[in-house]
Amino acid sequence: MPTIRAATPTDLPAIARLHAASWRTSYDAILPPDRLGAPLDRWLAEKWRPEAGAGRRVLVAHGEDGALAGFAAVRPDAGEGALLDNLHVRPDLKGRGIGRALTAAAAATVSGAFRLEVLAENHAARAVYRAWGGAEGPVFEDDILGVPVPAITVSWPDAGALARRLAAGGGT
Repeated sequence: MPTIRAATPTDLPAIARLHAASWRTSYDAILPPDRLGAPLDRWLAEKWRPEAGAGRRVLVAHGEDGALAGFAAVRPDAGEGALLDNLHVRPDLKGRGIGRALTAAAAATVSGAFRLEVLAENHAARAVYRAWGGAEGPVFEDDILGVPVPAITVSWPDAGALARRLAAGGGT
């Protein structure tokens, strides 16, 4: 099981790199290749500046080798319940329970409803969220790096119940 802790400013460059690697792997068939190059790197450098993290709790997971294995960012007061703003696992470590552990830890930090947004074409992630008991909302149009993409909100009515379910091994 990974070691999970709150991120520090020194983690931010590694988070940006992992975020980019995750998008390049997961979104390569969804976003135009030119968007996944320099525009993505610039956007993530800005997103993961220490000053840009206001209102967001970021957790990191480290594997046995001590390297960053994944991260989750949650916005506790994002309107209709807490928003899992980002959940990314190093592409070579997917399927090992890191995303589950990060989501459980993130959900345990908030109360009330819990939700996330996922690209409609990200079928693998959507299947995992359904297995975790998430309810999908209608498709809406999101904008990623200037590209309109269909997305879906997945929600759980109780963050604490989700955290307990995932910690107990419920779902995939």
